Amino acid sequence: MSAAPPAPAVVLDVQGLSAGWGPMRVIHDLDLKVFSGERVGLVGLNGHGKSTLLQAIAGLTGWQRGSIRLNGHEVGRTRSQGAGRYTHLVVRRGLALIPQGDEIFHGLTVEEHLDSGAFTKRAWAERAARKRKILRIFPPLEKLMRVPVGRLSGGERRMVSIGRGLMADASLFLVDEPSLGLAQDRQVGHRGADGGRAGRLGHGDRRAERGAAGRTGGPGDRHARRSAEGRGVGAAARRRGGRVNVGLVLANALTLACIYGTLAIGLSVTWSSLGLVNMAYGFIFALSGYGAWLASTLLAPSPPLVMAAGILTGALGGLLVCLVAFIPVHDKPNFQLRALIATLAISLVGNQALLWWFGPRSKSLPRLFGTWRLDVLGVVVTADKVGASVSAILMLTLALLWMRSSRRGLEIRAMMMNPHAASLVGIGVRSTSLYVMALTGGLAGLASVLLSQTYYVAPFSGVTPMVKGLSIALVGGLGSVRGAVLGAVLLGINESLTSTLLGGQYVLITQFLLIILILLVRPRGIAGILDRAHEA
Repeated sequence: MSAAPPAPAVVLDVQGLSAGWGPMRVIHDLDLKVFSGERVGLVGLNGHGKSTLLQAIAGLTGWQRGSIRLNGHEVGRTRSQGAGRYTHLVVRRGLALIPQGDEIFHGLTVEEHLDSGAFTKRAWAERAARKRKILRIFPPLEKLMRVPVGRLSGGERRMVSIGRGLMADASLFLVDEPSLGLAQDRQVGHRGADGGRAGRLGHGDRRAERGAAGRTGGPGDRHARRSAEGRGVGAAARRRGGRVNVGLVLANALTLACIYGTLAIGLSVTWSSLGLVNMAYGFIFALSGYGAWLASTLLAPSPPLVMAAGILTGALGGLLVCLVAFIPVHDKPNFQLRALIATLAISLVGNQALLWWFGPRSKSLPRLFGTWRLDVLGVVVTADKVGASVSAILMLTLALLWMRSSRRGLEIRAMMMNPHAASLVGIGVRSTSLYVMALTGGLAGLASVLLSQTYYVAPFSGVTPMVKGLSIALVGGLGSVRGAVLGAVLLGINESLTSTLLGGQYVLITQFLLIILILLVRPRGIAGILDRAHEA
């Protein structure tokens, strides 16, 4: 007599679940079990709680109570713990939620979008094979792999959204309106997408009702020389025969754009990925300068060492701000206002601490790029300007390449485009915030070291660069890296022209007049990519 087959494992066990939004209760004491390999379809009119149930399982409702066990682990959370705060942890337990609105990343290509679903290490290592399997299910996507998802039709986006869910290591697929926007021959239920490895729970149309729901030198001398180079070259160098030396203006504009653009990109990345306006960026800038100065004084005045010390100090400063001003408040009401006040407080206290510890006297860093000069078509090019421009461009290129090619970089880009959708693929805002703040802090450290080749390290030396970096980010469209680059070039030319024609004391005046003019014409800035993506 043969043994009876083993009973299927319980993938989802919901007991006494009530959930809703605000004061409204949508789900009342619901019990539900889904077994491995089972397909369950929820059928009902709009507004009867089908989507709310799926979101409650993922921890996305405004409030809920009751027990939700996924693969034997309790994943139910109470209202006090915040809607969506633990969604990424639920996803890592084996959940894949494909919501009705798709929740896509408009700026990612189809291939990158599919990669974002392979969050776990095993899924990431197997992502090439999984993508081939998805392309067999949805052949039209094969020709669209390099196309940004924001340019696709509704049906194509739905294929991408379902494909992203199938990339995950999930044992339970929740699909809201599984066939919405798809042609009949593209229904996932008609293809063996998961080989029977998962339970599925979907709802919403006639096909679900029929059971076909889908799945889911000495300092003093150098100070004098720097002052002469920065301000005293004056009419002789800037004008030739009464005319503006255009080459010099452009050279100075490029240097300023590279340095201030580095700060602006850091501020934009922080805002778009975390929703944080980091008012402590100036403090991180000054702290990085002192870190580089200590390395040059206590260890060796080696250019690579000094630059590495500044970048590392900036990264540590970014982590400090993250731990103090972001993680404790990121899921609290009025988070952006609370974080703004917290980072401003860190800036004020931190600058005073630097003043108390190091004193008011300015420090200077060693020459990192030499003292040579080169006359190119009447334009005197100095070592510090060339070195600052090349270093900033090189480091920014490496940082952007890392964001485009690495798993962690993809997480940051996903957070920048759609934080809610990022949580649905298992990306946690807390862990990602550490990478974001370390990266942007390192950029502030780089800018500090480069700018200190012309100016000095002082307790409040980061205030003006932060104001200029924030101005550039606003002009470019807060949250847009491309816009920050364009804004840096524009304001760099403005500062260089103003210094040449009027004098350095008028730079901030003309800068803010230009910012007001641009924002009057384009309220979202030059690019405004983030806002358009959220509204699409």
